[in-house]
Formats: sequence, C-alpha cells, structure tokens
Amino acid sequence: KQDLNDLFDEVDNNGDGVLDMDELENMLAHPKVRMWLGELGIDSTDTQSLFELLDDGDGVIQRDEFVNGICRIKGEARAQDLLPVSTNVMRILGHCKVTRHCCERMAETM
Repeated sequence: KQDLNDLFDEVDNNGDGVLDMDELENMLAHPKVRMWLGELGIDSTDTQSLFELLDDGDGVIQRDEFVNGICRIKGEARAQDLLPVSTNVMRILGHCKVTRHCCERMAETM
C-alpha cells in the first residue's frame, strides 16, 4: 500500500489530493507504471474504465479510492468474489422475467 501511496503522490501533479482523468492518463502513459499494474493483474489499457472503477462518482479519485481500489481489483477474480455477483444476477433475471410476464398479460387484456 505504501507503493500505491507513493505513486499517488507522484502523479498528483497539482497537489490537490485527488486524481482527475488527465492525471490518470499521464500516469498510465509511463511504461513502468503499466508494467507494474500488469503484474498486479490490472488492465491499464482502458483509462476510462479504470477511472470509473476507482472513482466513487464525484469525478475525481481520492487517495483512499486509488489505494483501496487498486488493492480491490488487482489479481484475477476468485470464485468467492464472483458468487455474490452471480447470485444477484440470477435474482435480477428472475425479476425481469416476472416483469415481462406482467407486461405480456397487460398487453393481452388491451
């Protein structure tokens, strides 16, 4: 985590304590950074996707979002990581089927 904090400090060009899209793009322009992230199992080829994964929705990446986010997404997904996602997808699919059935019944009565 210290390495990630150091990297954050290095790429926070204006020292405001957050990374914007331009700062993240500049960081990912360095081959050593891309290689290091690749060793962590993080795809650094799509800056926009990485930004969206790390950002909490306010348009900038705070230090804790960066450090915790990189730690969270590094490496390959494990079965225990994917099980809750799969369960939620199946639950949502069930709701979609019920909604479709209700819509079809409403359409039949019109």
